Amino acid sequence: MNINQLRLKNKKKYLIVNSDTFKTENDFLDAIAQKLNEGIDIIELRETNTTPDKIIRIGKKIRELCSIFNTLFIVNDRIDIAQIIQADGIFLNKYSIDIISARKLTNEETIIGKYVSDEKEIENAKKEGADYLIYGKELNTKTELPYFIFSECKNL
Repeated sequence: MNINQLRLKNKKKYLIVNSDTFKTENDFLDAIAQKLNEGIDIIELRETNTTPDKIIRIGKKIRELCSIFNTLFIVNDRIDIAQIIQADGIFLNKYSIDIISARKLTNEETIIGKYVSDEKEIENAKKEGADYLIYGKELNTKTELPYFIFSECKNL
């Protein structure tokens, strides 16, 4: 078992968040704090319709909240931003770079998750070194966020 598998062990509640539907940034952060207080184990920040500066600003604040609650913090698809805000990991969707390339841009302690939709993708992601997988349909950011909770996170 590697260090990332140990960090993911017993993590079950995975929350994907997006600020698009909140009136203010503080409303968004308050909602995240409430979910953290309810026992979320992993938070993924998925901002697709905003500037990198805003993602960094919000991400730093979420990083602080996650540190307080001992929650893992993942950034969707932006390795550069994940490194700037010292996130615990990144999540790669089906159009992202491959896991091997992502690992070259990060380090062994960066948790890397991958979206997969079939058995072949599952096997490829495992071979490439994914730390965890999310299996199923892709989320529609407009209709399924600001919250999408996976009640059972399966780690590799």
